[in-house]
Amino acid sequence: MMDHILRLPSHSLSVLVRLCQDVVDECNTETHREADKKAETLKHLRDKAIKSTGLKQWLYRGISPFNFDKLLIEKDRNGKPTGNFLDKVNRGQYYQDREKFIDSLLYGKGGIEQKIRENLGDKDYEIEFDTDGEPVFPEGCESIENDFLHKLNDWTSHHAVRPFTKEYYDIKIDMLSRITREAQKSIQKDINDIVGACTINGKVHTELLTNSKMQRLKQLYNQKSQLASVYDEYGNEKPVGSEAR
Repeated sequence: MMDHILRLPSHSLSVLVRLCQDVVDECNTETHREADKKAETLKHLRDKAIKSTGLKQWLYRGISPFNFDKLLIEKDRNGKPTGNFLDKVNRGQYYQDREKFIDSLLYGKGGIEQKIRENLGDKDYEIEFDTDGEPVFPEGCESIENDFLHKLNDWTSHHAVRPFTKEYYDIKIDMLSRITREAQKSIQKDINDIVGACTINGKVHTELLTNSKMQRLKQLYNQKSQLASVYDEYGNEKPVGSEAR
């Protein structure tokens, strides 16, 4: 048994396993070959930049020409790397600021955590967070949750570019039930997973998606649109307070 577990695939007695290993090896070799080509291109551009500006100019700016990749890394306002590559929008800084603002709403005297404790009659209550880092509000705290969402929406309207006005998002907060908002978040996560896989340098290339992925993306957008509407797919108004609204 252990012989089957420890044996290398290339030494397997199965012809099929050995053929599969050959395919995997060929794919790995091709990947390394393409990576080497890209590396050579970058090295050529780096050498060209050093020659055109002069080594002293690089050192004067505090940049080592041998660590030029640091120029491609996004930094926050304190000069610390955010973990992202440079883009037109400093996303790392945005999410740092957003997290600080949320913390200012949640904690401290008169904060949301204190309001929830008073509402539930539980002085030891502590706010929990979902897998996306968003606060989870307990049952019976809908008005507190809506107040939080309105304040966050106001902050976002001054710090981000969105397709609609602040008033549009305020209406959605008041109109949609918690169940509907949670369903929207779940659908949006699935959308982000698909779109993120075909996003290059901040641009979405849906032409890179397979037919099945493209069809799935269209379905998700349609589901999200239906959730945001007060009418169902047949044009009938959804009952107020129902899970669909």
